[in-house]
Amino acid sequence: MMKQFQNFLRLLSLCAAFLAIGQANAQTTATPTLLQTGNTFIQQRIESSDAQGWLFFKNSSDLKEGQLFSEQPSAAGLSSNDNMLLVRTETDEQGNTHNLYQQYYKGIKVEGGEIFEHVRDCYVYLLHGKIIEGLNFNAQPVFTEADALNNAKTFIGASQYAWENPDWEQDLKDDTGDPNATYYPTGSLVLTYLPGTTLEVGNYRLTWKFGVITTDPGTNMTLYVNAISGVIEKHSSEVRSNGPAVTLYDGTQTLDTKWFGGLFHGHHHMVADDNGKRIETKRGPSTNSPPFNMLHPPLKSWNRTNDIFDLDDNWEADQSLNSSAHWAVSQSWDYFKNVHGRSGVDNSNRKIRIWAGSTWFSASYSDLGEITYLEFGPQALGLNSATLDIAGHEFTHGVVRYSANLNTFGESGALIESFCDIFGTMVENFSRGSNNWTIGEDAATLRDMQAPSNSANPSTYLTDPLWVNTIGCIPGSANDPGDNCGIHTNAGVQNHWFYLLSEGGAQNGVSVQGIGTAKAAKIAYRNLINHMGSTSNYPTSRLGSIASAVELFGVCSNEVIQTTNAWAAVGVGAPYSGSCLTISGERIICTDFTTFPYHYGATDMPGATFSWTFPTSWTGVQSGPGNNKLNITSLGNYNPPGGYPATATIGVTSSLGGSTQIFVKIYNGGVICDGLCGHNGGDRGLGKQDSEKESEKVTLSPNPATDKITILHPEKIVGLLKVYSYFGS
Repeated sequence: MMKQFQNFLRLLSLCAAFLAIGQANAQTTATPTLLQTGNTFIQQRIESSDAQGWLFFKNSSDLKEGQLFSEQPSAAGLSSNDNMLLVRTETDEQGNTHNLYQQYYKGIKVEGGEIFEHVRDCYVYLLHGKIIEGLNFNAQPVFTEADALNNAKTFIGASQYAWENPDWEQDLKDDTGDPNATYYPTGSLVLTYLPGTTLEVGNYRLTWKFGVITTDPGTNMTLYVNAISGVIEKHSSEVRSNGPAVTLYDGTQTLDTKWFGGLFHGHHHMVADDNGKRIETKRGPSTNSPPFNMLHPPLKSWNRTNDIFDLDDNWEADQSLNSSAHWAVSQSWDYFKNVHGRSGVDNSNRKIRIWAGSTWFSASYSDLGEITYLEFGPQALGLNSATLDIAGHEFTHGVVRYSANLNTFGESGALIESFCDIFGTMVENFSRGSNNWTIGEDAATLRDMQAPSNSANPSTYLTDPLWVNTIGCIPGSANDPGDNCGIHTNAGVQNHWFYLLSEGGAQNGVSVQGIGTAKAAKIAYRNLINHMGSTSNYPTSRLGSIASAVELFGVCSNEVIQTTNAWAAVGVGAPYSGSCLTISGERIICTDFTTFPYHYGATDMPGATFSWTFPTSWTGVQSGPGNNKLNITSLGNYNPPGGYPATATIGVTSSLGGSTQIFVKIYNGGVICDGLCGHNGGDRGLGKQDSEKESEKVTLSPNPATDKITILHPEKIVGLLKVYSYFGS
């Protein structure tokens, strides 16, 4: 009787859910609140906006870091059930702050609901992303976590799961140093969108999300189980693979290894630790008997029987499959560390584990719970996939995973493969001092960045006959032409953009002057780290690349012009045109600190001269080409009518036409310069002490904790809090 009653309740919940879905689907797609012309809070502060959801703020805007979501949520389109939580923050070498906010509805993560906030001198200069508006869900699941996991297992149908294998479980405990570590999956409630649909409220479902690892056959899958009906809404493989069959042709190299053991039992192991590296390579033996299942072979446990060692640290030819993989991945680590300042795939020295010379007929990247693997095997008999560009490609999969975390299908998946090709090529350039423009060319070319059509890839967005249509494409379904809706194929467009930006050339009637691989790679890396989100597409990558070029080289720079033109040449957006007059400088002045001068700069097209305006009592010195620089050396007898704090205006007019201005806050009388990021980011000695006092207010209890921890702060704060386990995870 009780079971029948429970089934009746489940049926009622299903009916209510389907009714809600029907109502949601009946809604028409509306302009996002952030882009609506009637949104006066936003419209008064922006210079322009883009249909992709990008807002470019005026120099005079007073919107501070975090202020939109904490003080003006309705202007962002947020309801009382929505929250935007800061999940990542980065500060670049120019001092700009790049924040990523994740949308939560009733405490449940909303996939695709992401906003990027870019801050200079405490004020927002760029905002972009997507907020899912109008969500109306009952947050109570009908299916329990355990029921949903059983449905996921039935869908997979594996012979063995990682948590059922004692060797795998013990290896995980040993490798992480955590006696409680397990591969048993924990489900999380998320609101996710159906595959092949747009990010609109009617396409969302309440689901249980699981990461499930099987050992026979070997798979690493993410599955979404509908929390109301129990059906599998979508699934994807978490193994990223690339496939040319190549042999490493880099001669004798110095291998980064580590000595283990004592006088009589010591060995050199393939464990790299130079330059902050955490890389270990083991031998990947055949783990199944013929006939081999090369698509999903049984996975191997990470144990000592597969260790690679040598007595005298002189690695002979019989170890070449192993040493090639170890060296190439080490070069990848060094490239990202030395060129971009990134410490490993996650920028926190996450350990990389390499299976070398395995039976897997390709190269692959995968995250198995707490473990990151790169695997290199023969593409065909006798050939090794551990080349520099392939190793760089697979390593970059990890960088993407821990930064943009792009979706693995459609245009987002194509961007993943392209970023991996770009930085695989740059790893080759870093190690050899030069590069070609093909991937895997040492034995067989997989993709050609200079001439994508040579490898059956498109070089123009959407209109190229080789472009794979992604609209409505559902990965793995009957309408998928293969390859997760063409991710390796459609990568050709951004690949060719990078080639044109680096080397120059012409396509589709647009000429591009090359800026070199070093600058092009800086732009691509910044775009990936600071501007790409899980659902980014090609138009978003264009905007992010241009924004990155502006941040690195200035608004009117040749680099910005060529970045824009290279995108136009591959069919994304228009060539560069228009005025680019802008003013930059410090937005906060404290009169009672000996911090003068305050610096301001104007930028326009070449040949411009500038005229500056500022309060009459101030003293300003103009200098530089065309008087493009202004130093405020004194405020004189400045006495604002309304007292302090006051707002003053600094303006500039260009001889090429147009004018712009910047608002400056003036503080006096011992007032600490207000603002979430402190006075000029703290570089004048202010703000840091307050920040330290803020952190002292946080209390944790119990500390240490075994399962739950309470975090208390007496005030509402905006920030990112990290809690580490005893083992550093």
